[in-house]
Parts: sequence; C-alpha cells; structure tokens
Amino acid sequence: MSSLAEKLKIRISGELPGFSAQATLAPEGRLPADKALQLHGKNPRHGSVLALLNPNVKNEYALVFTKRPAYEGVHGGQISFPGGKVEPEDVNPLQAAYRETWEEIGVQPDQYILCGELTSLYIPPSNFMVHPFLAVANSPLTFIPDTREVDYVLEVPLHEILNDGNIRKSSFITPYGKLNNYPCFVFGNQVVWGATAMITAEIKALLNEIL
Repeated sequence: MSSLAEKLKIRISGELPGFSAQATLAPEGRLPADKALQLHGKNPRHGSVLALLNPNVKNEYALVFTKRPAYEGVHGGQISFPGGKVEPEDVNPLQAAYRETWEEIGVQPDQYILCGELTSLYIPPSNFMVHPFLAVANSPLTFIPDTREVDYVLEVPLHEILNDGNIRKSSFITPYGKLNNYPCFVFGNQVVWGATAMITAEIKALLNEIL
C-alpha cells in the first residue's frame, strides 16, 4: 500500500472535515445533506462518485476528473468525478462507484486502493444524494474514456488542488437560471464548481492535514 493511501485510510476512519469543508466551495444558503432533505422533503435518488488520486512515474499524484459531454440536462458539460446513479443491480453505493468508474474511464477496482467514503451531499436541482468515495491508484493509470459519457479525462496535480489561489468566484448559466458570485476552483482554463467542487474541498482539507 502506498504511503498516501495508508495515511488517507487512517484519516478517513476518523471524523471527517464534513460540511464545514464542503461549505467553503458551496453557494450561499447551501445546507448539509440531512438538513437539506428535511427542508425539501423529497425522496432523493442516490448516486456515487469516485475521486481517484493517480500517481505519475515520479510518484507525484493528481486528482482525476472527467469532462461531461454537453447535453440538455442539469449537469451537461460540467467537470465531474467518474460516477452516476445507483442502479437496482448495485449492492450498495460503493458498488455503483466501482461500476461507473469502470464504465466511464476503463479503470477496475483492482487498480486502486479504496481509502474510504467521504461526506455525502444533496444536490437540490437534480434531487440526488451523492455518495463520494476516495481512492489511490496502485500505479500510473491509462484511461479508456467512454465517449458517450466522457469528453476527456482531466488530471489536476495535488499542488494545484492545495493552492488557495485557485479558489475564485464566478457566474454560471445553468438550465435553472444564472448563478452569480458562485465559488469554484479554477485550474488553468478549467472551472470546477457545484457538488464536484464541494467534494474536492473536503479532499483538500484531508490532504492539508496529512501532507
């Protein structure tokens, strides 16, 4: 097991940074998942994502994202993590994360070490409860994107994830209106916002503790 994977497994087994970390990249008024569900009173759909740390030949790690194709829908064209809806055949959310990662970018569970589950979050526009998982690849990965679901794979080095200067505020046009002064990560010409940014913020908090 890599040193990073071991440290993350130990850290995630304790109390997570949780919503206090997620909230640094959340829009004003966003609530923790449990309170959001109480407020909206909805029966949410469930989805899972896998945040994967991939080493290069120098054992320097990058966080793996995917760019979704543009389509009519709440999350079309956005930067995301591999993942999707928990299907009836999935035993649990983790199984869905394994399956979706294989389907979307061609990476099997035996190619990485699962470090644990992060804090779930609720996405009101799509009525999804998202279950994020964090893993570390055993060795440098080769990706095989499913072009129906992934435009391309984006890898962001950890020093860019940890750089506070990459946190900005911007405006976004969405199917449900314009969002102004919305927190996001900016990595070069790539913008990560919404649920993906909130999950990344918790990963950033964990990494800041152990690195």
